[in-house]
Amino acid sequence: MVPTNRFLTLLLPALLPAALASVHPLFLPAALGYAGILSIALLLDAASLPRREQLAVRRDVPPTLSLAEPARVALRVRSLRPGTIVVEWRDAPPLPFRDGAVPVPIAIPDGAEASWGYAVTPLERGEHAFGPLHLRVRSPLGLAARRYVYPLSSAVRVLPDLRPLAGGPGLLSRRGARATGLRNLRQRGEGREFESLKEYAAEDEFRTIDWKATARTGRLISRQYQAERDQIVLLLLDAGRNLSPRAGDLTRFDHAVNAALRLAAVAVEAGDQVGLLAFSSEVRAFLAPRKGRRQLRKIAEALGPLMPDETEADYASAFGFVRARLRRRALLVLFTELMEPESSRVLLRNFLALLPRHLPFCLTLADPELVSLTDLVPRGAADAYLLTMAREFEEDRRRTRAILRNQGALVAEVPAEGLAGAAVRRYLDIKERGLL
Repeated sequence: MVPTNRFLTLLLPALLPAALASVHPLFLPAALGYAGILSIALLLDAASLPRREQLAVRRDVPPTLSLAEPARVALRVRSLRPGTIVVEWRDAPPLPFRDGAVPVPIAIPDGAEASWGYAVTPLERGEHAFGPLHLRVRSPLGLAARRYVYPLSSAVRVLPDLRPLAGGPGLLSRRGARATGLRNLRQRGEGREFESLKEYAAEDEFRTIDWKATARTGRLISRQYQAERDQIVLLLLDAGRNLSPRAGDLTRFDHAVNAALRLAAVAVEAGDQVGLLAFSSEVRAFLAPRKGRRQLRKIAEALGPLMPDETEADYASAFGFVRARLRRRALLVLFTELMEPESSRVLLRNFLALLPRHLPFCLTLADPELVSLTDLVPRGAADAYLLTMAREFEEDRRRTRAILRNQGALVAEVPAEGLAGAAVRRYLDIKERGLL
């Protein structure tokens, strides 16, 4: 039992008679009488506090959460004793979660149940568990309070961003198809399959004009082609130490995982075969390219428990693995980071060897800290050294990207937060232009 602030406030008037009693004995009876009344009130008020077993406590949280997506945690407390009680609470979500709780006192009427909730945002994939729920119940008069700890065990599993798998307003819905340009892809690709004629618009390319139809109708008419389907897209995910650092709330690897799943969803919707190869110093996961939503779920399940290790990515082994298993031409989308010159040289040598059979596309994450260092105004020898190293490092990255482009590979460097959008946009552009 813990005295409350109200009890301490009521105790203060008793201190004055007690102080005066130390000066003159006539004040001693008044001080003793006041203290006795306060003690009786405190004991009676504290006796009305519920025992631990008189509170039925429950926490409801979804067993599977989506990375970086807010989730609702519901708390319920039922009082099994007469009288109204006031409950203060403090929950214990997992440490890698952003906690949006704002604890406020909750009044629970006689024998009733109160429910309230708060939001958490998981910032790390894997298996996690909530800790105990702490309650503090105040007595009816507010003279005493009692603390309770309920060891509620709530295990949760955090998976990559699962919105691409949803049938609602996501990338796979009609609304999502319009948002990503997938609808336009189906209507206006530059594949081999002719679809229809339409009146020429300003955004159409001049070479799509059908001159016979134009002469027949007296208006400019252009041809539309159905983008090719049943092509192969293989997602190559660097699961080594390159993507271990954080970029904002998430690791670079988590940004890559979310982007890979988002791209897989769009490619499946476009009718292509999608596969996955995750690698570090060895192959960590492989799914041969397949079509359909079932394949998309398999990709999500394979990415869910995957974590980067501290080894160096073995590009030669990974790309050799790809060449041995893919006979048909494929779009190879590599999510990686250009960390150091030697790693970049190894990537160049092996990535370009995939040409011309396949179309390699390298997606690298921009490093805002490195960019900021290239604009550093040196104020001493240490700053000058950082500036020189940052500019050399950035120049090496720029040179690597230029060589990839010049040799026929596709490459893009984007901030981590925009990785998923950039991957989808570039894929749609490749399909529309018939590059694959």
